[in-house]
Amino acid sequence: MNRFTRLVGSSLALALVVSACQDDGTTAPDGFDAPVPTPQLTHLPGHTVLDLADAQGPNDQPGQKDLTKLSSDFGVFNVSPEIYVDWNWDELAGFSGNNTGDACALFDTDGDGLVNYALCATIIEDDDGNLLQLWDDVNGNGFLDAGEPFDSPRLYICDESPASVANRRCTSSVLLNDADPSSQDDPDPTLLASTCSISSPVADDPFTVGDDYPQDTQASCWFDFADMSLPGGGGESSATLLNVCSYPSQVPNSDPSDCVVAPGTAFLIIEKDVGDAPDASFDFALSPPSSSGDGAATITTIDGTGLSDVFTVDAGTIYAVTELVPESWSLTDASCARDGSSTGTFDGTDAVTDIMPVSGQVTICSFVNEKQGTIIVEKQTLPDGSGQLFDFDGPGDFDPQLTD
Repeated sequence: MNRFTRLVGSSLALALVVSACQDDGTTAPDGFDAPVPTPQLTHLPGHTVLDLADAQGPNDQPGQKDLTKLSSDFGVFNVSPEIYVDWNWDELAGFSGNNTGDACALFDTDGDGLVNYALCATIIEDDDGNLLQLWDDVNGNGFLDAGEPFDSPRLYICDESPASVANRRCTSSVLLNDADPSSQDDPDPTLLASTCSISSPVADDPFTVGDDYPQDTQASCWFDFADMSLPGGGGESSATLLNVCSYPSQVPNSDPSDCVVAPGTAFLIIEKDVGDAPDASFDFALSPPSSSGDGAATITTIDGTGLSDVFTVDAGTIYAVTELVPESWSLTDASCARDGSSTGTFDGTDAVTDIMPVSGQVTICSFVNEKQGTIIVEKQTLPDGSGQLFDFDGPGDFDPQLTD
């Protein structure tokens, strides 16, 4: 499998601002008005990792429900039979007894913005305060003993309705990795190719006002598409990450407590290519502006290429990206694509219009420019000093009249 290590602070990291809005319409708790940090987009061999801070800000949920961020490769710039995703709980303790930490990565397989699968991880403390994935404490001694089975991760197939809760919950869920399918309460992680691991503490809290800053508790998971072919699954071969949400119980059909991404969020990146031409800066306009109100980008190429910051956009809204083509440059081609499919139309001049983002997916709009050359015509007569006009016919409107 093509796996990678996420590089924090890479020189190729780009800013992403997520709209800081409460997704349930309620008043945000204390600390919500703290700034939402700019997460990072990092390019690695075969993968692109997008780090997203919780759109609702820090400390927006109490205790084990509070998530601070997620990171995922989102399947961008790579063709892979799996998706990497990790997420952070703000707490380092308090996961004992019934207060387990429960969260799920939610996936869409048909592009309608609704959840089709949920990969869920549960964390719990042992009697020494060590954080582990939930296990079946057969011996009842509060410690993970040899041979005791884990009950996490779990994979559910979902029927999400109504659409008003899109990319937030698994309204009707069926556990796929159940050792006893008739019971729906005996998860067996060994039936999955997907995996999750727990790390705590991890110095990865994006919020300076978060509990135990900069430490968080992190779940790191790989969702393997082969698991969608388990008995009861749909057999799909690809998926898009929509969100990560925490839940008050171990089943994702319960009411989500804290979702990292605002429902219906999609992403758009502008890519610039000038080939072998000298590096330069190029300005772009996004219309309508992003969900955070940003409608402009400047890309400065390095070694012929460059990327914009990531725009958060609304799925279902039609967008246009326009380049303000600099003097002495020509825009030769422009196109947009998401998940391998083309979207939008190049107007042949300076813009791609009718771009339709899809929830959870990253749309890449590529603009290719060429540097215009310079033609200098010098007229010399023999003998010197002739006042005769000489006509020249060149490319475009280049048709000068010259004398000596």
